[in-house]
Amino acid sequence: MAWSVPPVEIPRLIDGSKVGRFQILIFILGWSLGVGRIGSIVGPVLGGELIRGNWSNADLFLAVAIPAALSALVLLVMVLVAGKTGPMVKGAAAH
Repeated sequence: MAWSVPPVEIPRLIDGSKVGRFQILIFILGWSLGVGRIGSIVGPVLGGELIRGNWSNADLFLAVAIPAALSALVLLVMVLVAGKTGPMVKGAAAH
């Protein structure tokens, strides 16, 4: 699956007054995809090592649930901040 923003769509989506915010959004998207790829490699290796270390199922669940809960909290804060500053692209509030 390819994750990208087609160059043809960018001019149609951008509100001229928010170009800088949109560029930051694309930058963050690129970084998040890179971190996700690293996690998809490191995660199974780390999980295998934890299982080999005789971690209980509850401990394995907590090892996964705590970072996921922190990520959800960060996303919630991002949504609340974005709600105060308005939509980044035209029509975002209509969806």
